[in-house]
Amino acid sequence: MARRKDSPQKAAMREMMRDYLKNNDISIKDGTDVNSIMRDMMSVLLEGALVEELDEEYFMQLRQGVFVPYLEMLQKDLDHREER
Repeated sequence: MARRKDSPQKAAMREMMRDYLKNNDISIKDGTDVNSIMRDMMSVLLEGALVEELDEEYFMQLRQGVFVPYLEMLQKDLDHREER
């Protein structure tokens, strides 16, 4: 249910967030929980943007005939993160 003064976009975002919390069995008890959730969400968003940017730069350099193995470097970094 949308709040009285919410725009349709804000109501949709509120509903999406509510669904995300429900589907991932996340409960919010205090501000620390909110900070943790926001930090996790920003991490995922920034990582996706980084991969997208590196891919774009990698392919631009391939077109120019310069081979720089950004994807290998990124894969090593991701493998290292998963080991932790």
